[in-house]
Amino acid sequence: MSSELNEKLGTTDVVWNLNDLYESTEDELIRDDVDLCEQEAGLLAELAGQLAELEPAKFARTVKRLERIAANLGRLTTYAYLNFSTNIKDAGAGAFLQEARETDSRVRRQTIFFDLESDYDYVWRDEGRKGHRLSMSPHVTLPLRFSRYVEFEPWLNYTYGAQWFDEGDLAVVDHQLKRAYEIGARISANMERIYDFEWRHVKKLRHRIRPVLSYEYRVHQDDEEYMPWFEVVDNEGSANRITLTLEDFLDARLEKEQGSVTYRQWATFDLSQGYDIDDARGDGKTGGADEPFAPLSALLTVTPFPGFDLRGNVQWDHYDHHVPYTTLSAEVSLDRSGGRKDTCEIDYQYVKDTQENVNFRLDINLAYRFSAGGSLERDLGFGENISESYWLEYESQCWAVRVVAEREDEDTRAAVVFSLLGLGDIEAF
Repeated sequence: MSSELNEKLGTTDVVWNLNDLYESTEDELIRDDVDLCEQEAGLLAELAGQLAELEPAKFARTVKRLERIAANLGRLTTYAYLNFSTNIKDAGAGAFLQEARETDSRVRRQTIFFDLESDYDYVWRDEGRKGHRLSMSPHVTLPLRFSRYVEFEPWLNYTYGAQWFDEGDLAVVDHQLKRAYEIGARISANMERIYDFEWRHVKKLRHRIRPVLSYEYRVHQDDEEYMPWFEVVDNEGSANRITLTLEDFLDARLEKEQGSVTYRQWATFDLSQGYDIDDARGDGKTGGADEPFAPLSALLTVTPFPGFDLRGNVQWDHYDHHVPYTTLSAEVSLDRSGGRKDTCEIDYQYVKDTQENVNFRLDINLAYRFSAGGSLERDLGFGENISESYWLEYESQCWAVRVVAEREDEDTRAAVVFSLLGLGDIEAF
């Protein structure tokens, strides 16, 4: 494992003990696990379309079969990937990885109908509509990998929602349906390059770029406008959209003096652009063909070392030539004795014509188990504070007490909070 490729990737001294999974690629247990998965998958495939008719005990046994398949496939693919990662130039390891992936795809295709989300609730409120709601949403995907670099994943989703309302003087309808179907696909490519880099414990950097092209089409089958309760299917609306995303990742390899190797993701950057086909044809939400492009969206995350976290999100409107939405947050923390931390957080939020706020929070550990802190929320548009809070806390081994003074708008209050650590809080005013 001292090949030039392993040296370039920095994996020459990375060796996993995989015996807890399999002893080798020739381990007889691998064949037994594959045979078990294929046998169980075949039995499950015979139940397609019969799930609703199964007795509870048989349905429970069916779920157990699915769990065994997932556990064995997970063990097989994990072993194959880790084995290949430390034998990159070994053709046999590469062939075994490909065989494991094919086995995984072959088995999962037989059990793909089991991906189903369901939810039932009885809604009771002191005021407003009461009744029952049922939602089922089967989701089918077929991930395909054409090489190490190209992936394609088509998917299909159907949402069935039903609502039954109790009788009352608010009755508009006694029941209604909320149904929608979605189809889509995404294709992505993976490219990466590794650079030698010397800074403290960092020895190498890996830059990955992944362009992703996705398509989503969603249609509602019902025109019900009565919405007494929140439903995801109502919130999402119709869609006929293409999205191009460019995903960037920067990862660091750290080598400690004792020989240990760790990896850390330093930064991610996503640039996304959506295009509404219905708007382009003149039958979309905007009512014209002038604004098919969604705002250009950029998302940045920077975490170069523990204790520092910077995140930002900004959008650009192509038609109005302005920034309609921005968020920026930063958090810095410093480890102290006893598992405590000093933290400083700041958040900035901007929504055009709606809000422009900044939030600040500081928590510092003092001597003798005392800590102090404060928070401030300020409306930059009106130039005034929305709320502010200050506290002093003492924490013992199993209890803590905090004295708090707060002001929000025109209201001011003080509180004393007693905490039994691990049991909860008791608050007094």
